[in-house]
Amino acid sequence: MHTLEAQQMAAFRTENSTAALFQHTGVAKDINQGLPDRWFDKPIVKDGLVPGLLIGDGLATYDHHKFLFSSAGLKGEIVEDYPHFHTSVDNYLQYVPAVETFTLRFTHLQPAHDIKHQLALFFTTTLIQGIVVTSLKYAVHEQRPDGSDFHSFPSGHTTTAFGGAMFLYEEYKNSPHHWVAYTGFPVAATTAALRLYNNRHWYSDVAVGAALGILCTEASYAILPDIDRWFHWKHPAPDVAKENLPWLFLSKQGR
Repeated sequence: MHTLEAQQMAAFRTENSTAALFQHTGVAKDINQGLPDRWFDKPIVKDGLVPGLLIGDGLATYDHHKFLFSSAGLKGEIVEDYPHFHTSVDNYLQYVPAVETFTLRFTHLQPAHDIKHQLALFFTTTLIQGIVVTSLKYAVHEQRPDGSDFHSFPSGHTTTAFGGAMFLYEEYKNSPHHWVAYTGFPVAATTAALRLYNNRHWYSDVAVGAALGILCTEASYAILPDIDRWFHWKHPAPDVAKENLPWLFLSKQGR
């Protein structure tokens, strides 16, 4: 009899302890949900970190300004080491990340948006890039290293390449094979390097161009809900894995 009562008391204490634990956890969860986001969790910080660093680096190395190296000094070394280098591969390579984004639709990988929204994103990004890059080229009026014209800054090829790489990343970052989302960035970096070796751009041109490509694509994603409203489109939720797989500096968590 005493043994049975002891077991009942132990079970009662266990149930009360478990209930208290769940209650405490729930309260703690509610309290945590009420706390403000940490500054480094804010989307504007994550989305702007690397583009900001690229723009800062490009401006810090502009012309003969030296930050670790100068654009003029680096260009001198490239021309000295590869005086006759020339290729037209970069003229086509800049489009590869965007083409890959659309091509992957025909595989088993599921992009974040349907073809209608992908086309809207692509054309919006292209329009924004065209306006921003062309305006800067005429405003800055920087001569190219080869002296061919005064439309050097920023690099349009690099902007296009990194814009396409960002497009590819955003569409497939939550894919089961999410490594595919990163494949556009090496192609974009190669495009930027070839612009330097072809003597068509300074380092500052490609650094700022890379940042602009990323930011223009991010801008097109930011205004996509507005585009849906303008055309009375239904904005579907991405049919992708729920698990967020952010890149080094980009995350749409909480948007």
